[in-house]
Amino acid sequence: MEELFTQKQYLCSKPNRHIPSPGELWLVRLFPPIDPRFDYYTETPTLNGFVISSLIRMEAVEAIESIRHAFHRDIVELFIAGNLEEVEVLMGLRQPKPRPNTSSVTHQGTCATYS
Repeated sequence: MEELFTQKQYLCSKPNRHIPSPGELWLVRLFPPIDPRFDYYTETPTLNGFVISSLIRMEAVEAIESIRHAFHRDIVELFIAGNLEEVEVLMGLRQPKPRPNTSSVTHQGTCATYS
């Protein structure tokens, strides 16, 4: 992809399979690489979420610094792999926070009727 004003070329990944024709004009928002060592831009944070999800499944704990960097730059869609804390738990790098004990909580409800 080539930026119109600077003519800088970018290697991009797109979420769909459309192959643009030469000279085709696209209006996109490019997000920076998940890690500055890579010259790889994405059109949406969604792809970064899927990349991180794959890294979790591969147990690629060596990628955690790149993952943290992406979260700190806010270029990851949270609904795919979760937030950074959840990712670290799934990768075995952090203990999950204890859940509050709700077994002793009593609930008093309100009943309403609608007509």
